[in-house]
Amino acid sequence: MLNDGTVELGIIKRLIENAQEERHTNSEVAMQSARDAMLRARLGKYREQELESTNLVGFLLNGIGKHGDAINTIEECVLRYNIYQLTGNEIIHFTDLASELAFGYFRIAQYNEALKTLQHVLDVVNMYKLSEQYKVPCLMRMGVANTYIDNYDLAREYFTEALKVCEQNQWIEQINTIYVNLGENYFRTGNYPEAINLYTQAAEYFKSTDNPKLCVALSSLAAIKLELLQYKEAEELCLLAEQTANKYSDIHCLMRVYKNLAELYLGTKRFEESIVTAKKALTLANETNNKFEQVLIQRTLGRACFEMKDFQHAHHHFSAALELAERIQSKNQSAILYSDLALCYANLNKMPKAKLHAQIALDEAKSINAPQLIDYAVHTLDLLNSLNYPSAN
Repeated sequence: MLNDGTVELGIIKRLIENAQEERHTNSEVAMQSARDAMLRARLGKYREQELESTNLVGFLLNGIGKHGDAINTIEECVLRYNIYQLTGNEIIHFTDLASELAFGYFRIAQYNEALKTLQHVLDVVNMYKLSEQYKVPCLMRMGVANTYIDNYDLAREYFTEALKVCEQNQWIEQINTIYVNLGENYFRTGNYPEAINLYTQAAEYFKSTDNPKLCVALSSLAAIKLELLQYKEAEELCLLAEQTANKYSDIHCLMRVYKNLAELYLGTKRFEESIVTAKKALTLANETNNKFEQVLIQRTLGRACFEMKDFQHAHHHFSAALELAERIQSKNQSAILYSDLALCYANLNKMPKAKLHAQIALDEAKSINAPQLIDYAVHTLDLLNSLNYPSAN
C-alpha cells in the first residue's frame, strides 16, 4: 500500500503534467493546476516539483503580462534555494526558473536586474557544467539587456560568444534569433546595412520554417525602412508583420507593428491616423507593462502633436516618455527626448528651458558616445541660438 507521501507526490506530478498540457490552450486551467502543484510541493518539501511548478506559474503570469506578479512569485522561491546545494533535476529546474525571472525583468525594462539574474543563471550553468544549450539563452539575453542600456560593444561580445556556440552545434533557429537581436544593436548604433542584412537573413529563415519569430524580424526591418524614409517598403513589411502577429496571437509583436504604422503615418503627414494608431500601440504596451515600448510610443504621440502645432500635448507626451526613459536608464532615449522637449519649449516661448534641455541632450549623447544623437543635439542648440524668441519663463 502506498504511503501518504507517495500519494501526495503523485498528485503534484499529475497537476504539473496537466499545467504543461494546458499552458498553450487553456491558461486559466493551467494556472490553477500549476498553483495547486506549487503550494502542495512547498508544503510537502518536494524541492524539484516546487521549482518546476513555480516556473510554470511564472511562465503563465509573464505570458499574460503580469510581470510584477511573476517576479514576486519566482523571487520568493529562488531566495529559499542555495545554488551550492542543488542536486539532480533541481539544477535544471532552478536554471529554468531563474531564466523566467530574468524574462520578467526584461518585460518591465529592469535591465540591470535582468543582468544580475542572468549572471546568477550563468554561474549555475558553469558550476554544474550544464549543456551549452543552457548557456546560449543567458548570453543572448545579456546581449539584449546591454543593448537596451546602451552598452553596445559589451552586448556584441555576448552575441558573438552565443553565435560561436550555436554555429559549433548547428543550432540554426537560435542563430537567426541572435541575428535579430544583433541587428537591433547595429540599428541603434547607426550601422543600417549590417542591421538590414541580419534582419533579412532571419526573416527568410523564419518564413521558411513557419516560425512565429517572423513577426519580430519583419517589424524590425520595417523600423529600419522607416528610418531610411522608405515608406512604401515599410508599410508592406508592417502589413505582413501584422498578419503574422494575428496568426500567432502575438500581442507584443502587434504592439510593435502599430508603433511602426504610427511612425509611418507620422512620416507621411497623416497625423490623426498616427495618433489613433499610436494609442492602440500604447494600450498594448500598457497591458503588457512594456516600459521601453511605452517610451517609444509616447514619443511618437508627442511628435504627432508637435507637427500639428499642439505644443501643450506634445510637451505632455515627451515628458511622460522622458520620465520612463530615465526610470529604465535608457540614455539613448533620454538624449533624444531632451532635444524634443527643447524644441517644444522654444515653441511655448520658454527659451531658457529650451536651451537647458538642449544642453542636457548633448551631455547625455556624449556620455554614451552616440554620434547621431550628438549631431541631433548640436543641431537643436544651433537652431535655438539662431532664434530670437523673447526670454520668458
